[in-house]
Amino acid sequence: MSNVEKTRRFNFKEEEKSVLIGLINKFKNRIAHKRGDHHSLREKELAWTELTKEYNSHPDVLKRNSRQLKTFYDNFKRRARRNKLDLFKVDIEKPALEDTETQLIINDHVQPLESTFVKDAGLYSVVYLTKSNTNAELPEAFLTDDLATCNGTNSLMLDVTDNTDELLDDKSLVTSQKNIPALNKNVDWKMRRRRLLKKSKILKAKKNLRELSEARKQVIELEKKLMKEKHEASMELIELQVVNENLKHEILQLKLNNYKNKLSN
Repeated sequence: MSNVEKTRRFNFKEEEKSVLIGLINKFKNRIAHKRGDHHSLREKELAWTELTKEYNSHPDVLKRNSRQLKTFYDNFKRRARRNKLDLFKVDIEKPALEDTETQLIINDHVQPLESTFVKDAGLYSVVYLTKSNTNAELPEAFLTDDLATCNGTNSLMLDVTDNTDELLDDKSLVTSQKNIPALNKNVDWKMRRRRLLKKSKILKAKKNLRELSEARKQVIELEKKLMKEKHEASMELIELQVVNENLKHEILQLKLNNYKNKLSN
């Protein structure tokens, strides 16, 4: 067994928890995604490195490495979610969540995405009254507290001519309502353009892959042709060597016969 003693790290203080949660909210788009490819994991490690450097630069915290911060963040997030579930499961009184736990859990809900159509969205709830349609149902905005307390059997007579004139004279509402189809067309065109760009990229990638495959096929055919030519050249060289050896054998045979004739004479 190893004789090295493990030194226990100091626990995180409330100030350190607040600093860490604040930095995590800053880097959450880079460390909270679920993608598992190599580039995403590398980007997540770089984000934790930057977070650790910024965390250690704070004067009220102890120096810690990225592994310690990541381990504490995982455990703290798991504990906060478990406390939240326990709080809603049982019917007895339990202590409330800590501020840091609440900030960690509901941070995404208190920072909604801003919509570019927030101002125009209110136009759909506006009731446009005309002078000939005075029996239309009035919106709740025209009702007062006194009218709400009246008897339901009594008929209510309201003078809404001023409000209708104001609504009819308000040209900004009409122009904004006319602009809504144009905005919808603009959004549809943007979505259609994105789909076309995506489709063109896919077609371009397929075309490049097809060209690469054709080029690879041509290279293979050229290599086969070169190997065939090399084999034919080597076979011709072998045939020439065989012919040369036969000629040498015939020359030696002639010399031997000539030598025998000299001996016989």
